[in-house]
Amino acid sequence: MKRNKFIFYIIPFTIFLDIFYIFIPSNVLGFESPLAIVKAIVLILYFIILVLKGKIFYSKDVITIFLFAFYVLFLVMLSSNFIMSLRGSLTAIIPILMYAIARSEIKDFNDIKLLNERVVLAIYLLVLNMIVSNYFKIGISDYTMKGDYRAGSLQDSYNVFTYILLVIPLVIGTISSKKKRVIVFILSIILFILLLLTMKRIAIFGFFFGYSIYFLFDKNRTKKIKYILTAFIFFIILINIFWDLLVFRFDARANKGAFQENFYEKEYRYYETYFVWKDILSFNNINRSLFGREPFNSAGTYGGESSYFFGNRVLHVDYNKIAYTTGLVGLFLYLLLFWHIFLKFRKAKKYLLKEKFFLVNELIATFYALFFTSFFTSIAGQMQHIAFRNILFIYLGSIINMLLKTKNLKYEHENLNNW
Repeated sequence: MKRNKFIFYIIPFTIFLDIFYIFIPSNVLGFESPLAIVKAIVLILYFIILVLKGKIFYSKDVITIFLFAFYVLFLVMLSSNFIMSLRGSLTAIIPILMYAIARSEIKDFNDIKLLNERVVLAIYLLVLNMIVSNYFKIGISDYTMKGDYRAGSLQDSYNVFTYILLVIPLVIGTISSKKKRVIVFILSIILFILLLLTMKRIAIFGFFFGYSIYFLFDKNRTKKIKYILTAFIFFIILINIFWDLLVFRFDARANKGAFQENFYEKEYRYYETYFVWKDILSFNNINRSLFGREPFNSAGTYGGESSYFFGNRVLHVDYNKIAYTTGLVGLFLYLLLFWHIFLKFRKAKKYLLKEKFFLVNELIATFYALFFTSFFTSIAGQMQHIAFRNILFIYLGSIINMLLKTKNLKYEHENLNNW
């Protein structure tokens, strides 16, 4: 077994670089930081090396991903702002390519176990970042601007917390040491509290939405009641430490109308959706409706006569962004790749109808949670945030591969913690 596969380190690697964005000069070649360029180059080179070595599987789900990527990159060549379109397109495409890598590189139980171990490293990085950022006052405080809660460079990247938390049951299930399971369990509760303190609605609701899906499909849910109760007790104990801060930040968020009835009517995302789809579905410009304006270059280009209202704000909702900048064709190809990923999952799952052992059930429930949560969190956008999308696509690809290798899973089952 090779332990030096780079795919095991991609998740903590991208989070590590994101944490250090704030210390590096910004706006280099249209990227937020030179570290963003480093991240993009490393991940693209890794993918190219695997392609050249003939290690990428060209199944229908992977081919659909390539089709979307080639389509977007072709449009980039026609953009009036090549750098902006290239930058936006690469940050959207790179995480999707991680699915193709996972489908090729995650081959057995030991691989998924090593991947999970590196996710634990990512949890340590996230918790440590929050501690250091608040102690040394690095970054800004969303909503209050009073320095009460800081996240360093991750102040707008909280979906990474959500997606890390969604794979925790699978991660804990593959840890053989009871002591390590307890540590990860407690760290996960701390990470959830840190997520609550952000007051980021989509990231928080994404957690609850994801776990609702997870438990809906988890055949071991009754066995986990004691763990849920234990987590709740730990949560009650730990939340008391942060209670005053939580209430303060909740009030600050509420004062901005975030929890009022019809709050969405005050959101820019609500208005952008109206103007974007009004323009697209009007077909006043058929080429623009079908193929978009310019890939991932939306700042100051939408809203028509009301464009002054949005200024240079980029589109936030993922579906709006894709449809407006790459057209209905681009949106179709984007949704098509998800459809083929789901079809591949369904095909893999067909062979498992009679299987009851732990890992298969855990993989299936985790896949559903990640897959459907991705559509929910896309409402807030952030499809160009590589870190959390890497978690999504690496695990989707890894889970499908594991399910396709059911016989190997059965053989390895004795090595698993069965909760």
